Amino acid sequence: MRRMGVMNVIVIALLAGCNDLGKPIIPVSAPVLQPPTVTSGPFVYTLIVPGSSIPFNDTIHAIVQVYNQSARAETTGVGSSGFSWSLKTATGRTVMCGPKVVSFLIRIVVLNPFQTEEIYSINQAIADESGVPVLPGSYILEGEVRGSPPMNVMLTLK
Repeated sequence: MRRMGVMNVIVIALLAGCNDLGKPIIPVSAPVLQPPTVTSGPFVYTLIVPGSSIPFNDTIHAIVQVYNQSARAETTGVGSSGFSWSLKTATGRTVMCGPKVVSFLIRIVVLNPFQTEEIYSINQAIADESGVPVLPGSYILEGEVRGSPPMNVMLTLK
């Protein structure tokens, strides 16, 4: 009897992955999200958003932290030209991006071993730069520290 139950589960599992023509179901292409943490040299960068759901007519608040994973002090430069971000629809259309003002002021940050520090922040009212109204739905906040892979966080605008 136990063997029959296992067989039914296997058959159901196999059928669930096929459409009525017996071909595999290919899901609608969803964006591939990079983890919100990336490593570059001795540093680990993390994109942090306080909540994954925010009102669509509110403000995006996010920060980027850097962590020195080295056993010795490390130095990095921080400036607005070293970080970029964008808010994209699930289909990849850019709704808004930043920074709006690029300055070349650089702050030198010395991180002791295993120290974490906030180096960038986003505080931007949600507005589509093309003039299209921003609607509730799923969006991707992508942040990139120069020279590092992008960090993505899925957001729901409600």
